[in-house]
Amino acid sequence: MRKSSTGDDRQALSLTSQDEECVKARKKYGLPVPKFVYKESRSAKVAGLRPEFLTMLNKIEKGEINTILCWHLNRLARNMREGGVLIDLLSEGRLVIITPSDIFDENSDMSIVSFHFGAAKAYSKNLSKDVKRGQRTKASTQGYGTGNAPIGFLNSKEGDKGSRWWNVDEERFWKVKELFDLFLTQRYSVGKLHKHAADVLHLTTPPKKKLGGQNITLANTYRMLKNPIYAGFFFVQGTRYELNKDLPRAITEEQHKLLLEMISNNKRPKVQKHDAVFSGFILSDKNDFIGQDVKFQLVCDCKHKFAYRDKTHCPNCEKRITLIENPKYTTQFYYYNNRKKKAKLKYKSISEAVITKELINEVVNKIELPAPLLEWSKQYILELKDKEVTDGLKVNSDRAARQAEYERKKMRTREMFRDEKITEEEYDYDMAKLDTDYKDLTQVQKRVDWADKMNELIDLSLCIRETLTEGTFESKRSILSKLGSNFIWDDEKLTIINRKSVNALISGSKGINSDTDMFGKEKTLAVQEFNPDMEQIHITLRRRRDSNSRDLAAWRFSRPLH
Repeated sequence: MRKSSTGDDRQALSLTSQDEECVKARKKYGLPVPKFVYKESRSAKVAGLRPEFLTMLNKIEKGEINTILCWHLNRLARNMREGGVLIDLLSEGRLVIITPSDIFDENSDMSIVSFHFGAAKAYSKNLSKDVKRGQRTKASTQGYGTGNAPIGFLNSKEGDKGSRWWNVDEERFWKVKELFDLFLTQRYSVGKLHKHAADVLHLTTPPKKKLGGQNITLANTYRMLKNPIYAGFFFVQGTRYELNKDLPRAITEEQHKLLLEMISNNKRPKVQKHDAVFSGFILSDKNDFIGQDVKFQLVCDCKHKFAYRDKTHCPNCEKRITLIENPKYTTQFYYYNNRKKKAKLKYKSISEAVITKELINEVVNKIELPAPLLEWSKQYILELKDKEVTDGLKVNSDRAARQAEYERKKMRTREMFRDEKITEEEYDYDMAKLDTDYKDLTQVQKRVDWADKMNELIDLSLCIRETLTEGTFESKRSILSKLGSNFIWDDEKLTIINRKSVNALISGSKGINSDTDMFGKEKTLAVQEFNPDMEQIHITLRRRRDSNSRDLAAWRFSRPLH
């Protein structure tokens, strides 16, 4: 006897009812009390999933059983693999199957037996399609998932089967939401959150007939955190559906994505993460990745420096670390060729302090300009920007006039063609010539905000030294990004590569005298070459001859706008 636990098969005779029908059939045919009774509530749709059935087949093969009494053939198999085994046993005369309405043995028409098993298989297949279609319809029209509602919601017992809704579990939903809020603080692991749910919130699963009413398990906690239903959506057969709008959301979709990432990271091995300023800015001369290593060191009272994290005493004077009177803790970053280290080849490292020193010597010292000059430059850049705006308005006005002229000529050409004053060939020629003559109107004007870029470079010059020596990790990396600085370490020499604009400033600043008295009101800036469509602007710093005919120098700055 078998009773399926899925789909519409729930409406089939229960095991008790089948047992009663079999007793009536036994009495009808005058059969003795059965030697073995097999009962199970598992689906026969897929072969090999019913242990009781497999046990029965084993006994038939051994000759311990030769007759089966059941309510219907579809109780024995709903797949042709197991059905075929039974048909072979019937054909060989090793088995008789008795139902309340029929007896099947070696003389029976096996096509009828095969039909029953095939019909059962087709019924299961169609039933599966119907169930899935019903699930999709319920999800799309009602906004509810299938099966048991997750913790925080309850399945309604009202309405027709297949169209019942969910209700909010007022006893549990607020507890679920509190757990999400706690986990999003990133101060709780899943294990700690589960302990809080069980010991503090006393969150239990909803009670059912045989199960439920127990504290939420760790596995349930994981499932709850990963379930998108609390963010307002769910999946049925791989398709996303939105949760019914009348049900509350515990978290947003963005928070759900963050939760999944947090849970994923929580399962990874814990590794220490240290902020290395030049990480990602350095490569080897062979384009190998340059890794970083951090050393935590302590300077003892005896002036000995050593790595202290795995030690309790100074290796030199053997004084306990906790008793050192004036300890000096330092953190040093070193960079090395990662490929060479993994291959156990000889390699050298370079410290972060050395890289910073080289950057200051080779770049900072060369782009730092006198403050009066920088302030005066910013003022004149503003004047140039105002002039550009004025000139731009004139250009736009001329462009609008040319656009109107272009449209008038096109309209006139169309009228001449319409009035048959010109041929079709002449019309095509004239229109093509107009497009050529006024092609500048269709070209996109490339605008370069050169003023902001130049002011950014000036501001960078004012703060770069202080930032590199005393700034935070984030500010130092920001400076490196603005400089466009990249480094090549070949185990012997450090090469610094900057943006073209920075290199141009370094080149132009070589001729500038750092004497701040030289930058007074008599200086002017003159634009030598300027075209908004070009990627470069040349600005010349000139000194006029004053009333005393003093000879003053001239400088030229070249600033590519990238």
